Amino acid sequence: MSATAITTIFFDLGYTLINFEGDVPSVLRKSYRSLAQGLINSGFSFDTNEFIREYEKIINAYYVVRDIDLVEQPVGDFVNKALAVLGQPPASTRVLKEAVAA
Repeated sequence: MSATAITTIFFDLGYTLINFEGDVPSVLRKSYRSLAQGLINSGFSFDTNEFIREYEKIINAYYVVRDIDLVEQPVGDFVNKALAVLGQPPASTRVLKEAVAA
């Protein structure tokens, strides 16, 4: 019998190893506002509340699909979809990284 070496272990923190018991909707809206501000700081021009509304629609639709197919997608895809709805060009990888980090 041959042994297979384990080469990678993934940890899913959110609601697997760590449970957040605070006001999730409030925290998410604050994070979306920070994301929007990060994009604005990088030169994008849009109404923050409008971005948040569009981003919430897009990300919530993704969560429904993800719960069915269990496939994680890059958050930058959803940011760029929201930007497109607002008539903005897609953000570069660098801008996305900085805005998401915010």
